[in-house]
Amino acid sequence: MKLKSLLVSIIILSGMTAFPQVNDSLFVKPKTRSYTGVPMRKNANEQRNGFRGPTAYASVTNVISEEVTYAHYDIQSPDNLTVINNEELYGGVYLDGYLYAYDIYEGFQWFNKIDPFTGEILWYDGSTYYQKEMTYDYTTATAYGTYNNELFTVNLATGDVTKIGDFPTEDPIYVIACALDGTLYAISGGRNSALYIVDKQTAALSMVGYTGIDEDYEVLYLQSGGFDYNTGILYWCEYETDTWMYVYDYSCIRTVDLETGHSTEIASTENLSQLCFFIPYDDPNPKENASKLTGEYFYNENVSGVTITLGWETESANTIQSINVYRGSSLEEMNLINTLPKNCTSYTDAELEIGNYYYQLKVVYNNGLESVPALTVDGEEYLSFDFTSVSENQNMTAKVYPNPATDFITIEGIDVETIEVYNSVGQLVGQAAMSQSVDVSSYRPGIYMLIINGSEKIRFVR
Repeated sequence: MKLKSLLVSIIILSGMTAFPQVNDSLFVKPKTRSYTGVPMRKNANEQRNGFRGPTAYASVTNVISEEVTYAHYDIQSPDNLTVINNEELYGGVYLDGYLYAYDIYEGFQWFNKIDPFTGEILWYDGSTYYQKEMTYDYTTATAYGTYNNELFTVNLATGDVTKIGDFPTEDPIYVIACALDGTLYAISGGRNSALYIVDKQTAALSMVGYTGIDEDYEVLYLQSGGFDYNTGILYWCEYETDTWMYVYDYSCIRTVDLETGHSTEIASTENLSQLCFFIPYDDPNPKENASKLTGEYFYNENVSGVTITLGWETESANTIQSINVYRGSSLEEMNLINTLPKNCTSYTDAELEIGNYYYQLKVVYNNGLESVPALTVDGEEYLSFDFTSVSENQNMTAKVYPNPATDFITIEGIDVETIEVYNSVGQLVGQAAMSQSVDVSSYRPGIYMLIINGSEKIRFVR
């Protein structure tokens, strides 16, 4: 029970637009904050038969006392919280052992990478447009968010958002949740709360069915929800008020039938609104990453320096946004030298001086996060080259030009009887006889080896 004035003030706050961009010269957010004074409320059932359901995490607001806590609890005993800290989080995606969520601190908006089990803020950056609800699509490695009835994708590396579209409904969309099969669901508020399937390309909605909330009660904005991916159950942290006097509020945890949209209450939360709700889940299927990284080098006396070509494989580009190439004089001094399209499988680094070179390859997923380094055929996370002197392709009878080539290469200085062309992994890709030229126009970019008359070896770049 609470007064109408308190409810109205909360609604006014919920309609606030995004705060202005953070000026670091005015304020710096502390990376960690102390919560030693926060009381710990233990679940009374912990010592009796263990938890009765999955453990859920949420930023919980008591709308009567306005106390805010970040806590975990048994899904069927949501009032018995184990408090972690007093962080007020919005949106939120749990991924690979980390929580990515927004918060508001000292009047500024922030996007954070958080240890979900201790509450420690591991990384943060200023944000200009936070999300009230978020979810994650494992099929495409994409994070989605919603704010003011708009659908966005969210870059988990920065917190930046890209708008997809507006939800075509007068009823506000409060909850979004993506199933493991990639289906994106949404739950609307108002007096006609319903479950929808969302078109991830346009934000269009296809209604599944009404959630079954009595029309005498209005579903408010203090909502969150998400899947337990271990069971496939969609949980809804629902909050409502009566539409007659606006003096009665009620909150609870519900499950939602994905076939009909109907929801079923499983536990009351006694005026505790749930924000940033999630149940931890570790994806058993690793994302695609570049693999079998290989490298070849070539010295061209007609062009000063050394040329290095890298090659790799990708099983699928479904979750990949781009590919980053790093180079350094050591593994401690690696620098990004190029970002390539996601379907690229080779890269040539030319006109290098004598010295030591290390290379690493990492893919950037659709969520903005970067992968671990691609492994070489030998299982290493890098390729290294040590050039103290270069003598390749020098003092040979045969010469080839142009090098690099795009259409034909011409051989001079030797009478050609046979030619064999091998790629960087030793596969025979072409051969000719009694010809001083070779058509290379159909070859993929990379470094190739010519073997002339069975003995003379010379490299060229396509």
